[in-house]
Amino acid sequence: MRARLALAGFVVALAMCAPAFVAAAPASSLKPVSDAYVNGARATRNYGTAPVLKARAGVLGAYLRFKVRPWVGQPADGLDLRLAGVVGDATTLALSEVSGGWLETSLTFLTRPAPVSDIIVRGTVASDGVHFPLGAFFDSGTIDRNYISLRVTNDVSTKVSFSSREGTAPPLVTLGTGGVSLFAAQFGLMTGARVIATTGSEEKVARLRALGVTDVIDYRATPDWDRRVRELTDGVGADLVIEVGGPGSLARSIAAIRYCGHISAVGNLAGKSTIVPNCVDAGAFVPRPASTFRRGGPVLFMGTTRYPPNFFAIQEICRDVAPALPDLEARARTNPRDVPTLLALADAYVNAGRATEAVATYQAVLAIDRDSVPALNGIGFVLFGSGEIAGARVAADRVLTLRPRDPDALFLKGLVQYRSEEWRGAVDTWAIYLDVGEFHPAAPMVRPLYEEARRKAGL
Repeated sequence: MRARLALAGFVVALAMCAPAFVAAAPASSLKPVSDAYVNGARATRNYGTAPVLKARAGVLGAYLRFKVRPWVGQPADGLDLRLAGVVGDATTLALSEVSGGWLETSLTFLTRPAPVSDIIVRGTVASDGVHFPLGAFFDSGTIDRNYISLRVTNDVSTKVSFSSREGTAPPLVTLGTGGVSLFAAQFGLMTGARVIATTGSEEKVARLRALGVTDVIDYRATPDWDRRVRELTDGVGADLVIEVGGPGSLARSIAAIRYCGHISAVGNLAGKSTIVPNCVDAGAFVPRPASTFRRGGPVLFMGTTRYPPNFFAIQEICRDVAPALPDLEARARTNPRDVPTLLALADAYVNAGRATEAVATYQAVLAIDRDSVPALNGIGFVLFGSGEIAGARVAADRVLTLRPRDPDALFLKGLVQYRSEEWRGAVDTWAIYLDVGEFHPAAPMVRPLYEEARRKAGL
């Protein structure tokens, strides 16, 4: 009860899922076995021996391949990529995984490898360069393959360069001990929250308890740890789950949270439609734009977009059947500043064809949080559907000011430009969209429109 009162009724338990800690291991580093950049302005030229790698939106992209075979079987959340010798604004860089098989000496813009997923990781700028966590690219939570190929892109049209393996400060992938779960435990304890941690060995149980975590679950001895979490919380469930295990533990994370609790998924946000936990309807995990409420589904799952950039992507998941419209309206009247309820209500209005009420409800969210991306995207799509093109443009531009690579906003802005016959603008916008949102649900629709816009722009 003290924790509930201390945090205004928000956090009672913080559960870190499978595993909460990784075994300590001495850090070691690997240089890339191949790296090169490509240049769309010289699409057939190879830059495999250049001392620097370059990234610029739509034109320049850098590719790196690392042999991680010595670390197979180790926890992946300790993997870190460092790029050094950076010239330019490194905060605009983005990292994704691409297919292997390319050669440093023959890679060109025309032969560049395709992304293998829509996961985008952002870097953190430090004194020795820019660092990218790589755990998101390993669904199993462990290093499970011999090689990993990566692509570095840029959000903006200014060039960013950094050292290649032939340069003075080559890229390095380092395997450390991982710190996300440790940070979450310490942060939770610092705020006065009750922390429930899961881990995989007696040694780690002892380490957690030494930190002050009293409720520790060994998930190897207790594989149904979600039930234990609910027992420890008198059947209520945790308010917040820090999910680092990926698809293998997501189902139990959902089962461990309270009604309309939160899951902060760190890294493994692949938007996989194959994840169908027993506690939710099978149709709930069909990927869709974050601004669109799924008709008939019992879950609000904001899982197809990858932001905030490099750390937590907060996903609200309501474990029970989604409330009917009158119930949402009643909740909103009872607590008019409950943003998740207001967003759910606005989405429900959209589904009911009540555009005026939807816009008003999204505006109520923006009155509380002027930077709410779901509300801005939602109102933008409603306005576009109502023929209010200028208003939709304003909403999309606002989101892109906050998140330049937001796929929903890029999709919407491209539609606005296409409808307005701004062909070159639509091409430029959708080029970025198709780069970052290759697996976005609207991508199949955009591709032919993009090609048509290119033709009409004379490109």
